[in-house]
Amino acid sequence: MKKRLRIILFCLFAVSFGVSGSAVLAHPSVSISGVSKNDNLYQWLDDTILDRFNAHGVTEDGVYTGIEAETKKALRAKGYYDADVSFVEGKKPVLDIKTGKPYTISEINIEGIDGVTMRQLKTGERLDATSVLQAQRLLGEDIEADFCPYRLELSHEVILDHQARSGSVTFIVDYDSEARFGQTRFEGAPDIKGKYLERFIRYEQGDCWSYNKIEKTKTALLETGLLSVARDVLPDSPDADGTVDVVFDLKERASRTVRLGASYYTDEGPGILAEWVHRNFFGAGERVSSRLKANFLEQSLKNDFSKPYFWGENRTLNISNRLGRVDSDAYVEDSLSASINLENKFHSYLKGSLGFAVEATSITDKNTDDETTFGLFSTPVRLTYDNRKNPLDPHDGWHIQARGEPFFDALGEADPFVKTSLTASTYLDLKKEDEGDLVLALRGRLGGLLGSDTAGTPASKRFYAGGGGSIRGFGYQEAGPEVNGEPAGGRSVVETSVELRFKVTENMGGAVFVDGGGAYDAAFPDFKEGYYIGAGAGFRYYTAFGPLRVDLAVPVNKRDQADSAYQFYISIGQAF
Repeated sequence: MKKRLRIILFCLFAVSFGVSGSAVLAHPSVSISGVSKNDNLYQWLDDTILDRFNAHGVTEDGVYTGIEAETKKALRAKGYYDADVSFVEGKKPVLDIKTGKPYTISEINIEGIDGVTMRQLKTGERLDATSVLQAQRLLGEDIEADFCPYRLELSHEVILDHQARSGSVTFIVDYDSEARFGQTRFEGAPDIKGKYLERFIRYEQGDCWSYNKIEKTKTALLETGLLSVARDVLPDSPDADGTVDVVFDLKERASRTVRLGASYYTDEGPGILAEWVHRNFFGAGERVSSRLKANFLEQSLKNDFSKPYFWGENRTLNISNRLGRVDSDAYVEDSLSASINLENKFHSYLKGSLGFAVEATSITDKNTDDETTFGLFSTPVRLTYDNRKNPLDPHDGWHIQARGEPFFDALGEADPFVKTSLTASTYLDLKKEDEGDLVLALRGRLGGLLGSDTAGTPASKRFYAGGGGSIRGFGYQEAGPEVNGEPAGGRSVVETSVELRFKVTENMGGAVFVDGGGAYDAAFPDFKEGYYIGAGAGFRYYTAFGPLRVDLAVPVNKRDQADSAYQFYISIGQAF
């Protein structure tokens, strides 16, 4: 098995480095002389010229066609209008640059409107194209705020004085009469309540006209997930009183969706997932779903209802119930649960929830063969920070979640206890922003159980480690305390994962990873049962809806506790 794993790892790295290496050998990279590497100008040329030409601008004969002209154009954008550029080809091609002195702004004028001043641009500064365009954007914002133009066109022209190495900048303003927002009407979405759609309007009737607010409204409407099209219909000119009535022409998405999925884990066997979703149940964005999950370890049916804008703009009411059965090496559980919680969005990335849950559960502990029925009440609290752009295949950002849940058993079989956990993952894009095919993913989890010992805690509420979502290489619940050769669970858990993900082609890639941690009998991890480590490699096939993941992992240590010499995982989405 060790030999087979080494071969897999070698092949993955060989393919990865072989592809990138061939590009370098075919066309040697260009270097720059005459500009200091510590200068911002060097970085600008490296990003705008060298990266593009090294990747795409070389002919089959190895000729860098047009690189001198493109470099001069880039230098002019930074104010170097007298730059001298020469390109020397060879085994080590060099782009030799003599920038000369940069041009400065000698004069700033605004034509077509009175009473407006520049917020940013000043005479004497370098004549930088980015600064000029930024100043033009800010000028447009000021004109919209102060004059409410229904139509606004902005342009600029630069007149150079080569002898003085300077240039005058003139902004030309062409705008229509003042206007204000009138009434708003929605058409083409009969199944969505108008009052609900009005929540996403980003202006008030009578506000100063701003087309930017129209764009923000359309974006907010599309982000509901209920619409496929949101188009504004505007008149050619304002009404006689200066108001503009806005019509949004909408097209609804299909409100119902059926999803089917499959997975295969060595420790769980084949699994299926079926889900039915209705995204607009009562006409105001209410979401109703039924989710069926089944594999050799777990079978469950879960129903969820969520109501957005419940007692506030940023609050959502969630109601759930679940019927399930778990048959693991540690216990057999049959349970029926229900919960209700109120979720509040504090920020675009930060949200929290507070709720109440009840659960009737019958558990047979396989270590003792005792069957016990519990009537659990709990008040779960959760806080989540998530700024990932793509949860199925993240390249940057953080996902942090803290949970706390006090439990009380109405039947008196279990002592009161509090279960807490903190999970965090982050992603580092190691390539350039426009490439994004080498990602270092890190994950950690820490959990603790207070108020009860392990024996006095229902087996299904203890902490376990091992499995596809935990420590790969070990089977489900294997990385922790055992009694009579069966998993017993513990009062604490720690998990860490390091995974390097890379692409070989646009649609195919791989990963290498190391997971570690374990479950422990103490309320805080004391590592008396050791630290379990698993490692492996995987294949990724990238689809439009997310990557198909295939991972092979082996236990590095504690092999006597692992039922299998390796674990195999197939599913949709990255491991974390």
